[in-house]
Amino acid sequence: MNLDIANLIININKNNNTINWDAVSAIGTCFATFATFLACVIALWQTKYANYKKLKLKFYDDAYSVTSDQNICHFININVCNIGNRKITIKELSIPLKNGKKLILFVNQTKFLPTKLPQTLDIEESIDLYFEYDLLLANLQNAVKQKQLDINSKITFIVKDNSEKYFSIKSKKKIKDYLKSSKITKEGGDDL
Repeated sequence: MNLDIANLIININKNNNTINWDAVSAIGTCFATFATFLACVIALWQTKYANYKKLKLKFYDDAYSVTSDQNICHFININVCNIGNRKITIKELSIPLKNGKKLILFVNQTKFLPTKLPQTLDIEESIDLYFEYDLLLANLQNAVKQKQLDINSKITFIVKDNSEKYFSIKSKKKIKDYLKSSKITKEGGDDL
């Protein structure tokens, strides 16, 4: 039994063509129902979007600063950019360890490029979090010795906001690559 939409709408009589308004009404009602459903879905999506929190993280291991007495200081830099549509307060920068603990990096202790945490970022605002490179390597070496980090893994940096939401980024190189090039490993005499 093949029903053609045209046959539903137009009844072909021997004398004249007439439109079946009941069929037109039924099809119009179906379209209206679908449009109403679509409007509800969009409204619910927009409600969720109004509370959208998102950070974009970039990691750099080659940031340098020259002090007033001409000393060159090497830093890692994590650029945090708020790409959501709400203000976000950054509470913590850390590296997760194997046992569920974390290595917290106190960026507010950097002498030359101070950034105090917590730090609030407005919409489309960014901040650079600096941490001393040699201090990071010393902490990584200690964590590897205590079997808290795998030497063949990349470093994962976690940024925590005020609602306990976590955002992460990984380094491009593995931990062993950072430790091989460090003067801490060379001075300490440990082969990792």
